[in-house]
Amino acid sequence: VFFAEKQADVFNRGLIFNTPSEVKTADSGRILITVRNDFENTALFPSTLGQALIVEHKNRIFTVYGGLEKITADAAFIENGSLEKEALIGISGNSGWKKENQSLEFQVIDRHIKAVINPLLLMEAPAQPKRFIIRNPIAVSKAGTVIPLSKGIKLAAGTYTLYSAIIEGTMPYTTEVSVNGSLIEKIDYNALKSHKEKICIQGHTQYDFHAIYTGNGTFRLADISLSKGKNTIDIKITDIGGRESISHLPLTVF
Repeated sequence: VFFAEKQADVFNRGLIFNTPSEVKTADSGRILITVRNDFENTALFPSTLGQALIVEHKNRIFTVYGGLEKITADAAFIENGSLEKEALIGISGNSGWKKENQSLEFQVIDRHIKAVINPLLLMEAPAQPKRFIIRNPIAVSKAGTVIPLSKGIKLAAGTYTLYSAIIEGTMPYTTEVSVNGSLIEKIDYNALKSHKEKICIQGHTQYDFHAIYTGNGTFRLADISLSKGKNTIDIKITDIGGRESISHLPLTVF
């Protein structure tokens, strides 16, 4: 499961790996917090991450390792309170609240910008999801009318919200929408920040989960205004591998 992907009714805040395996530190640092199920007071402070470690690194970066079945970080891996890069810290399992074959949950927190960031941005050899392809883009009018978009379609002048189908197993890095050559909106799926007590993605403004994801298998691209005459909508979605999916839609607006 990828960063900012739809998880029930929230943004996923990291990467979730489905296969149990050994877990090693992403970089050198020191253990800041350890959460164990065998602590007597754990029941008073239940963790959605299950058994977990939070490691502090340089430049105010923290990494979170949740869903650990076993924590093995001990004196054998710690020197003067520090962990070396790729130190073995545990075995992933299903100790967190997220079950259904979900194992390690890995998060990266940047305290400098006060955001949870996409771990794939910092990985030396990031995992490559399958390529994102724009499928079934739609325009939704203010009245709620859903209009499938295709080349040459005729639309009434007005304001619309554009959506694209969610593609299971992949995730955008950025989405861009232009009308008649002018960039209308770019949304970056590289960080989640708190805004008015909600976790949000940054676009033209801050969008919370329900502003991005709908209940019908689509996600938001942009709000656009179309005037009478010939209009062209360009949609470009770039995935974490830098691969682009582009849709060029000439329209007639009446």
